[in-house]
Order: sequence, then structure tokens, then C-alpha cells
Amino acid sequence: MPIIDVHAHLGSWAFPTRSIGVEPTNKLLEKFDIEKCALAAAEAVVSNFIEGNRKLAAVIEGQPRMLGYVVVNPNYIEESIEEMRKYLGRSQFVGLYFHSEYCGHLINTLASKEILTAARRYGKPVLVHTWGGDSVQALVEVAQEYRSLKFLMAHMGGHDWHLGIDAAKENLNIYVVPTSAHNERDKLRSAVVGMGERGDRRILFGSGHPLTSPANVLGMVRDADLTPRQREQILYLNAKELFGL
Repeated sequence: MPIIDVHAHLGSWAFPTRSIGVEPTNKLLEKFDIEKCALAAAEAVVSNFIEGNRKLAAVIEGQPRMLGYVVVNPNYIEESIEEMRKYLGRSQFVGLYFHSEYCGHLINTLASKEILTAARRYGKPVLVHTWGGDSVQALVEVAQEYRSLKFLMAHMGGHDWHLGIDAAKENLNIYVVPTSAHNERDKLRSAVVGMGERGDRRILFGSGHPLTSPANVLGMVRDADLTPRQREQILYLNAKELFGL
């Protein structure tokens, strides 16, 4: 079964992992039958978002398996809006990437909201790093304020993943991406059941590589006691529809 990976990275991190470039990433995608992979530049997330976005755009051009996120930083509002203008009109760029811990802003700060207001014109999803109840609640606030935007809850709240499930159940424009090194038994199954009828339409596969392996989340899917249709939704169809692929 083909897979679409909605949460991955290209480049180096300040962790004991290898720097992952184009060639090893393509080998990894082929190994796991990942048809498309949405990537953010690690450099853009942790340091220079303008330079990181520029390098990512150059790297993914001509790479049929690779899609891109535009990383934004609320410490630089006008520059972030300009980054969206430069890249979100390109078909290979499928959304925004917002990491609250690295930029020091939750998604509900005034600066973050200025960027979200500008993002509405593009109609593309916003992937938001969530780890803990504060970040989940911040996402709920903006999801309710910006109903026309769709938000990807990366990590599903981390150690507060039960709160992440509740948030997605109550807000239909929140999608959950259970990428995490913080795994617990039946975590994904709890999301399928807890999000209610058709909740499996808002759960997406995200590997988090190179910080975590695609095998990590694939194991969660395998152990979740899903129907074949539910597996296809989570691994492929939901992202295909969300990104308009």
C-alpha cells in the first residue's frame, strides 16, 4: 500500500542523528513505499528560516516524491509573510510549518495570528508542533478563530495526547499526526475511536524522519486493529485529499 508522509525533515539537527540529504531520503522513501513526503528544512526550523526555505525549494525541485513546507517564524512577521508569497504559489509547497518551541511563540500569540491571517489567502494547511497541554489549547483557540484553515497537530500533543484527541474531536479543522518518540499502547486506536464517526478521515501518517523512523509510526498503525479501509485512509487517502494531490 502506498503511503503519503506529511511530517518529515531534510537536513541536520542538534541530536545524535545523521544529516539526511536528498539521496538517503529518496532511498528511505522507496524502502517504505512512500509515494510523497512533505518536508521542512531543519535549518529553517532551528535557525535561519529564510535560508532554510530557500535551500529546500532548490533541493526538492525535480524530485517527484518530495513536497515542501514553508517554515514561518512569528519573531519576523513581515519576512514570514514574504516567505509565504514566494513559495506557496508553487505546486510542490503544500503548507506552512510552525514550531512553537524553536521560535518561542505558541500558535495563538498576536504575532502568530498575523501570519495566520495572511495565510488564509493561500488555503493550504498549517502543520503545528504540539507538545503538552498548553500547545494543544493554543491550537484549539486558533482553529476556532480561523475556521477556513486546516491544522495538522504534529505529535498529537506529545505526552498529553489524550488532550490532542479531545481537541480534534471537537474541532473538525484539526487533523492529528501521531508522530512521536513518546509511544503508548493503543495510542492510535484511541484516536480512531475517540475522534468519533469518520474521525479516521482526520488522522494522517507522519514519520518525523530523520528524528524518528517511518517504521515507528507504521508499527502504531499495524497494532491499532484497523480495517483495511481505515489503514488506507490514514496512510494515504486523507493526505491525498488534504493536499489536493
